[in-house]
Amino acid sequence: MVHFFDPLSNHGNLAVIDRFVRPDYIQHDPNSPDGAEALGQDVASLRADRPELHLMVERAIAEGDLVLLHSHSVSDPGTEGQAVVDIFRVQDERSPSTGTSCRTFRRAPSAATTCFPR
Repeated sequence: MVHFFDPLSNHGNLAVIDRFVRPDYIQHDPNSPDGAEALGQDVASLRADRPELHLMVERAIAEGDLVLLHSHSVSDPGTEGQAVVDIFRVQDERSPSTGTSCRTFRRAPSAATTCFPR
């Protein structure tokens, strides 16, 4: 899923949708419509609104048909950004569904308590 997520999210490469997303894709975000075509429209709109957006996948965890990507999303350079978790269901090497959760960072008192320790 990282080979799908990075080119799509960071570079707006919509061609990866045809390779990795099923046409009957279900988006579990109530603010986003279902379908691979709708995903492409959402990404194109997001990239147009936030051209500086960058997501760095910090962790990828897979179990059975589920893949979890834990990312650090920064819309505006110099800001702390958000922790983002995307959970993809994968069937036949393509994703029929995903769910996303975001959390805005709060200034951590030490590196030991941050979402992304180095």
